[in-house]
Amino acid sequence: MLKEAQSTLLMDCVTEYLKCLAKYGQYQTGMKIINDPQLKEPYFSDASIIDRLKFKRSALSIIVHSGTSSEIANAYKEIIPLIDSVTNLKMQQSLLDAKSEFKLAEKEKEKQQLEVKNKYLVQENKLRNSQVGSVILALSALLLLVAFIVVRHRNKSLKQQQELERTKQEVTLKEQRLELESKIRMLREKVIEQQKTELLKSVDEIGQLKSELEKASDATKKNIEESLIKQLLEPKNKIGLEQFLHQFNSIFPNFFSELSKKYPEMSTPDLQFCALVRMNLSFKDISNILHIELKSTYQKKYRIEQKMHLDNDTTFERAIFDIAG
Repeated sequence: MLKEAQSTLLMDCVTEYLKCLAKYGQYQTGMKIINDPQLKEPYFSDASIIDRLKFKRSALSIIVHSGTSSEIANAYKEIIPLIDSVTNLKMQQSLLDAKSEFKLAEKEKEKQQLEVKNKYLVQENKLRNSQVGSVILALSALLLLVAFIVVRHRNKSLKQQQELERTKQEVTLKEQRLELESKIRMLREKVIEQQKTELLKSVDEIGQLKSELEKASDATKKNIEESLIKQLLEPKNKIGLEQFLHQFNSIFPNFFSELSKKYPEMSTPDLQFCALVRMNLSFKDISNILHIELKSTYQKKYRIEQKMHLDNDTTFERAIFDIAG
Protein backbone atom coordinates (compact mmCIF):
# COMPACT_ATOMS: atom_id res chain seq x y z
CA MET A 1 0.00 0.00 0.00
CA LEU A 2 2.81 2.41 0.88
CA LYS A 3 4.67 1.57 -2.29
CA GLU A 4 1.53 2.09 -4.39
CA ALA A 5 0.82 5.36 -2.69
CA GLN A 6 4.35 6.54 -3.26
CA SER A 7 4.20 5.48 -6.94
CA THR A 8 0.88 7.28 -7.55
CA LEU A 9 2.09 10.41 -5.78
CA LEU A 10 5.37 10.42 -7.69
CA MET A 11 3.66 9.89 -11.04
CA ASP A 12 1.26 12.76 -10.36
CA CYS A 13 4.17 15.04 -9.42
CA VAL A 14 6.25 14.06 -12.50
CA THR A 15 3.23 14.47 -14.80
CA GLU A 16 2.55 17.98 -13.55
CA TYR A 17 6.26 18.82 -13.73
CA LEU A 18 6.46 17.66 -17.38
CA LYS A 19 3.42 19.79 -18.26
CA CYS A 20 5.17 22.78 -16.70
CA LEU A 21 8.42 22.10 -18.60
CA ALA A 22 6.54 21.74 -21.91
CA LYS A 23 4.69 24.98 -21.26
CA TYR A 24 7.92 26.91 -20.80
CA GLY A 25 9.81 25.11 -23.67
CA GLN A 26 12.34 23.27 -21.52
CA TYR A 27 12.21 20.18 -23.65
CA GLN A 28 15.77 18.98 -23.02
CA THR A 29 15.19 18.86 -19.25
CA GLY A 30 11.96 17.03 -19.90
CA MET A 31 13.75 14.42 -22.07
CA LYS A 32 16.18 13.73 -19.24
CA ILE A 33 13.32 13.11 -16.85
CA ILE A 34 11.46 10.89 -19.36
CA ASN A 35 14.58 8.78 -20.01
CA ASP A 36 15.62 8.62 -16.33
CA PRO A 37 15.89 4.91 -15.50
CA GLN A 38 15.08 5.53 -11.77
CA LEU A 39 11.71 6.91 -12.77
CA LYS A 40 10.68 3.73 -14.52
CA GLU A 41 11.82 1.35 -11.86
CA PRO A 42 10.16 0.67 -9.54
CA TYR A 43 7.60 3.50 -9.67
CA PHE A 44 6.56 3.44 -13.27
CA SER A 45 6.02 -0.34 -13.40
CA ASP A 46 3.80 -0.13 -10.29
CA ALA A 47 1.75 2.81 -11.52
CA SER A 48 -1.82 2.29 -12.67
CA ILE A 49 -2.80 2.38 -16.35
CA ILE A 50 -4.52 5.74 -15.91
CA ASP A 51 -1.43 7.25 -14.24
CA ARG A 52 0.77 5.86 -17.03
CA LEU A 53 -1.54 7.38 -19.68
CA LYS A 54 -1.40 10.75 -17.96
CA PHE A 55 2.42 10.52 -17.82
CA LYS A 56 2.71 9.46 -21.51
CA ARG A 57 0.39 12.28 -22.67
CA SER A 58 2.40 14.83 -20.67
CA ALA A 59 5.67 13.42 -22.09
CA LEU A 60 4.31 13.34 -25.69
CA SER A 61 4.52 17.11 -26.19
CA ILE A 62 8.20 17.06 -25.11
CA ILE A 63 9.03 14.01 -27.26
CA VAL A 64 7.37 15.62 -30.31
CA HIS A 65 9.60 18.71 -30.00
CA SER A 66 12.88 17.06 -28.90
CA GLY A 67 12.74 13.40 -29.82
CA THR A 68 13.36 11.50 -32.99
CA SER A 69 10.71 10.14 -35.25
CA SER A 70 11.21 6.67 -33.87
CA GLU A 71 10.77 7.96 -30.30
CA ILE A 72 7.62 9.74 -31.38
CA ALA A 73 6.30 6.58 -33.03
CA ASN A 74 7.11 4.50 -29.95
CA ALA A 75 5.35 7.03 -27.78
CA TYR A 76 2.21 6.78 -29.92
CA LYS A 77 2.47 3.00 -29.85
CA GLU A 78 2.54 3.07 -26.05
CA ILE A 79 -0.24 5.68 -25.76
CA ILE A 80 -2.76 3.92 -28.06
CA PRO A 81 -2.83 0.63 -26.09
CA LEU A 82 -2.98 2.62 -22.84
CA ILE A 83 -6.00 4.54 -24.21
CA ASP A 84 -7.67 1.27 -25.16
CA SER A 85 -6.86 -0.17 -21.75
CA VAL A 86 -8.19 2.92 -20.03
CA THR A 87 -11.31 2.78 -22.21
CA ASN A 88 -11.81 -0.87 -21.29
CA LEU A 89 -11.27 -0.01 -17.64
CA LYS A 90 -13.78 2.79 -17.88
CA MET A 91 -16.24 0.46 -19.57
CA GLN A 92 -15.65 -2.17 -16.94
CA GLN A 93 -15.94 0.49 -14.28
CA SER A 94 -19.16 1.75 -15.88
CA LEU A 95 -20.45 -1.80 -15.97
CA LEU A 96 -19.47 -2.29 -12.36
CA ASP A 97 -21.08 1.02 -11.49
CA ALA A 98 -24.21 -0.01 -13.37
CA LYS A 99 -24.25 -3.32 -11.54
CA SER A 100 -23.66 -1.53 -8.30
CA GLU A 101 -26.47 0.90 -9.06
CA PHE A 102 -28.70 -2.04 -10.00
CA LYS A 103 -27.79 -3.80 -6.77
CA LEU A 104 -28.34 -0.56 -4.87
CA ALA A 105 -31.70 -0.18 -6.58
CA GLU A 106 -32.60 -3.76 -5.70
CA LYS A 107 -31.43 -3.20 -2.13
CA GLU A 108 -33.40 0.05 -2.00
CA LYS A 109 -36.43 -1.77 -3.36
CA GLU A 110 -35.94 -4.55 -0.81
CA LYS A 111 -35.47 -1.89 1.83
CA GLN A 112 -38.72 -0.21 0.79
CA GLN A 113 -40.48 -3.57 0.77
CA LEU A 114 -39.06 -4.30 4.21
CA GLU A 115 -40.14 -0.86 5.40
CA VAL A 116 -43.63 -1.47 4.03
CA LYS A 117 -43.65 -4.90 5.60
CA ASN A 118 -42.34 -3.48 8.89
CA LYS A 119 -44.92 -0.71 8.70
CA TYR A 120 -47.62 -3.31 8.16
CA LEU A 121 -46.23 -5.39 11.02
CA VAL A 122 -46.08 -2.30 13.23
CA GLN A 123 -49.68 -1.46 12.40
CA GLU A 124 -50.65 -5.08 12.97
CA ASN A 125 -48.80 -5.07 16.30
CA LYS A 126 -50.46 -1.78 17.23
CA LEU A 127 -53.84 -3.22 16.34
CA ARG A 128 -53.08 -6.39 18.26
CA ASN A 129 -51.74 -4.38 21.21
CA SER A 130 -54.80 -2.16 21.04
CA GLN A 131 -57.05 -5.21 21.06
CA VAL A 132 -55.04 -6.77 23.89
CA GLY A 133 -55.14 -3.43 25.74
CA SER A 134 -58.89 -3.23 25.25
CA VAL A 135 -59.30 -6.78 26.54
CA ILE A 136 -57.04 -6.04 29.52
CA LEU A 137 -58.90 -2.78 30.17
CA ALA A 138 -62.23 -4.58 29.99
CA LEU A 139 -60.99 -7.31 32.32
CA SER A 140 -59.58 -4.70 34.69
CA ALA A 141 -62.87 -2.82 34.67
CA LEU A 142 -64.72 -6.09 35.30
CA LEU A 143 -62.36 -6.98 38.15
CA LEU A 144 -62.74 -3.50 39.63
CA LEU A 145 -66.51 -3.79 39.36
CA VAL A 146 -66.46 -7.20 41.05
CA ALA A 147 -64.09 -5.90 43.73
CA PHE A 148 -66.32 -2.85 44.24
CA ILE A 149 -69.41 -5.03 44.58
CA VAL A 150 -67.61 -7.38 47.00
CA VAL A 151 -66.24 -4.49 49.08
CA ARG A 152 -69.62 -2.74 49.06
CA HIS A 153 -71.37 -5.92 50.13
CA ARG A 154 -68.78 -6.53 52.83
CA ASN A 155 -69.00 -2.92 54.03
CA LYS A 156 -72.78 -3.17 54.03
CA SER A 157 -72.64 -6.39 56.01
CA LEU A 158 -70.08 -4.88 58.36
CA LYS A 159 -72.20 -1.76 58.75
CA GLN A 160 -75.30 -3.85 59.46
CA GLN A 161 -73.32 -5.89 61.97
CA GLN A 162 -72.01 -2.71 63.61
CA GLU A 163 -75.51 -1.24 63.71
CA LEU A 164 -76.78 -4.48 65.24
CA GLU A 165 -74.00 -4.40 67.84
CA ARG A 166 -74.70 -0.70 68.48
CA THR A 167 -78.39 -1.45 68.88
CA LYS A 168 -77.60 -4.25 71.31
CA GLN A 169 -75.26 -1.96 73.25
CA GLU A 170 -77.87 0.83 73.28
CA VAL A 171 -80.52 -1.62 74.53
CA THR A 172 -78.12 -2.90 77.20
CA LEU A 173 -77.16 0.64 78.21
CA LYS A 174 -80.80 1.67 78.27
CA GLU A 175 -81.68 -1.28 80.49
CA GLN A 176 -78.71 -0.50 82.76
CA ARG A 177 -79.70 3.20 82.85
CA LEU A 178 -83.31 2.33 83.68
CA GLU A 179 -82.15 -0.04 86.38
CA LEU A 180 -79.74 2.61 87.75
CA GLU A 181 -82.45 5.29 87.60
CA SER A 182 -84.80 2.94 89.44
CA LYS A 183 -82.17 2.35 92.14
CA ILE A 184 -81.44 6.08 92.38
CA ARG A 185 -85.16 6.86 92.58
CA MET A 186 -85.57 4.28 95.34
CA LEU A 187 -82.56 5.68 97.21
CA ARG A 188 -83.80 9.22 96.70
CA GLU A 189 -87.23 8.32 98.00
CA LYS A 190 -85.61 6.58 100.92
CA VAL A 191 -83.40 9.60 101.68
CA ILE A 192 -86.35 11.96 101.27
CA GLU A 193 -88.38 9.80 103.61
CA GLN A 194 -85.54 9.81 106.14
CA GLN A 195 -85.11 13.59 105.82
CA LYS A 196 -88.84 14.03 106.14
CA THR A 197 -88.86 11.90 109.30
CA GLU A 198 -85.86 13.79 110.73
CA LEU A 199 -87.40 17.13 109.78
CA LEU A 200 -90.69 16.26 111.45
CA LYS A 201 -88.77 15.06 114.46
CA SER A 202 -86.75 18.28 114.51
CA VAL A 203 -89.91 20.34 114.16
CA ASP A 204 -91.45 18.47 117.05
CA GLU A 205 -88.31 18.94 119.13
CA ILE A 206 -88.13 22.63 118.22
CA GLY A 207 -91.79 23.03 119.11
CA GLN A 208 -91.23 21.34 122.44
CA LEU A 209 -88.11 23.46 122.98
CA LYS A 210 -90.00 26.66 122.23
CA SER A 211 -92.80 25.59 124.52
CA GLU A 212 -90.30 24.86 127.27
CA LEU A 213 -88.52 28.18 126.64
CA GLU A 214 -91.76 30.10 126.91
CA LYS A 215 -92.54 28.41 130.21
CA ALA A 216 -89.01 28.23 131.50
CA SER A 217 -87.38 30.76 133.72
CA ASP A 218 -84.19 32.59 132.91
CA ALA A 219 -82.20 29.96 134.84
CA THR A 220 -83.72 27.15 132.79
CA LYS A 221 -83.04 29.08 129.58
CA LYS A 222 -79.45 29.46 130.61
CA ASN A 223 -79.21 25.71 131.23
CA ILE A 224 -80.47 25.07 127.69
CA GLU A 225 -77.86 27.46 126.33
CA GLU A 226 -75.13 25.67 128.28
CA SER A 227 -76.37 22.34 126.97
CA LEU A 228 -76.20 23.65 123.38
CA ILE A 229 -72.67 24.97 123.91
CA LYS A 230 -71.64 21.64 125.35
CA GLN A 231 -72.94 19.84 122.25
CA LEU A 232 -71.09 22.34 120.04
CA LEU A 233 -67.74 21.91 121.80
CA GLU A 234 -67.54 18.32 122.93
CA PRO A 235 -66.00 16.09 120.24
CA LYS A 236 -68.20 13.09 120.91
CA ASN A 237 -71.41 15.19 120.79
CA LYS A 238 -70.14 17.83 118.37
CA ILE A 239 -72.80 19.29 116.05
CA GLY A 240 -72.36 21.22 112.80
CA LEU A 241 -72.33 25.03 112.65
CA GLU A 242 -75.48 25.14 110.56
CA GLN A 243 -77.30 22.88 113.01
CA PHE A 244 -76.06 25.04 115.87
CA LEU A 245 -77.27 28.24 114.14
CA HIS A 246 -80.62 26.60 113.51
CA GLN A 247 -80.95 25.71 117.19
CA PHE A 248 -79.64 29.17 118.21
CA ASN A 249 -82.29 30.80 116.03
CA SER A 250 -84.89 28.66 117.80
CA ILE A 251 -83.69 29.95 121.17
CA PHE A 252 -83.18 33.56 120.06
CA PRO A 253 -85.56 34.01 117.10
CA ASN A 254 -85.17 37.83 116.85
CA PHE A 255 -81.38 38.04 117.35
CA PHE A 256 -80.25 38.07 113.72
CA SER A 257 -82.99 40.40 112.51
CA GLU A 258 -82.40 42.93 115.30
CA LEU A 259 -78.60 42.78 114.87
CA SER A 260 -78.86 43.29 111.08
CA LYS A 261 -81.27 46.20 111.56
CA LYS A 262 -78.98 47.92 114.07
CA TYR A 263 -75.73 47.22 112.19
CA PRO A 264 -76.62 46.90 108.47
CA GLU A 265 -72.99 46.65 107.25
CA MET A 266 -72.60 43.16 108.76
CA SER A 267 -72.42 40.13 106.48
CA THR A 268 -73.84 36.66 107.18
CA PRO A 269 -70.47 35.33 108.50
CA ASP A 270 -70.31 38.40 110.78
CA LEU A 271 -73.77 37.62 112.16
CA GLN A 272 -72.76 33.98 112.76
CA PHE A 273 -69.64 35.15 114.61
CA CYS A 274 -71.78 37.44 116.82
CA ALA A 275 -74.11 34.50 117.58
CA LEU A 276 -71.12 32.47 118.85
CA VAL A 277 -70.08 35.43 121.04
CA ARG A 278 -73.69 35.72 122.29
CA MET A 279 -73.43 32.12 123.52
CA ASN A 280 -70.60 33.22 125.87
CA LEU A 281 -67.99 31.16 123.94
CA SER A 282 -64.36 32.11 124.38
CA PHE A 283 -62.38 33.27 121.37
CA LYS A 284 -60.35 30.05 121.58
CA ASP A 285 -63.56 27.99 121.34
CA ILE A 286 -64.75 30.16 118.43
CA SER A 287 -61.48 29.63 116.57
CA ASN A 288 -61.88 25.85 116.99
CA ILE A 289 -65.47 25.94 115.74
CA LEU A 290 -64.61 28.13 112.71
CA HIS A 291 -61.34 26.23 112.12
CA ILE A 292 -59.23 29.40 112.08
CA GLU A 293 -56.30 30.57 114.14
CA LEU A 294 -56.85 32.51 117.37
CA LYS A 295 -55.12 35.53 115.84
CA SER A 296 -57.56 35.48 112.92
CA THR A 297 -60.47 35.33 115.40
CA TYR A 298 -59.34 38.60 117.05
CA GLN A 299 -58.82 40.18 113.62
CA LYS A 300 -62.36 39.17 112.64
CA LYS A 301 -63.70 40.73 115.85
CA TYR A 302 -61.82 43.95 115.09
CA ARG A 303 -63.23 44.16 111.54
CA ILE A 304 -66.78 43.62 112.88
CA GLU A 305 -66.22 46.41 115.46
CA GLN A 306 -65.23 48.73 112.59
CA LYS A 307 -68.51 47.91 110.81
CA MET A 308 -70.53 48.49 114.04
CA HIS A 309 -68.99 51.97 114.62
CA LEU A 310 -69.06 51.57 118.42
CA ASP A 311 -68.36 54.56 120.66
CA ASN A 312 -65.65 54.52 123.32
CA ASP A 313 -68.06 53.65 126.15
CA THR A 314 -69.55 50.55 124.51
CA THR A 315 -67.60 47.27 124.22
CA PHE A 316 -68.14 44.65 121.54
CA GLU A 317 -69.54 42.07 123.99
CA ARG A 318 -71.86 44.63 125.62
CA ALA A 319 -73.26 45.60 122.20
CA ILE A 320 -73.92 41.93 121.37
CA PHE A 321 -75.64 41.12 124.69
CA ASP A 322 -77.81 44.23 124.42
CA ILE A 323 -79.52 42.79 121.37
CA ALA A 324 -82.96 41.42 122.27
CA GLY A 325 -83.30 37.74 121.47
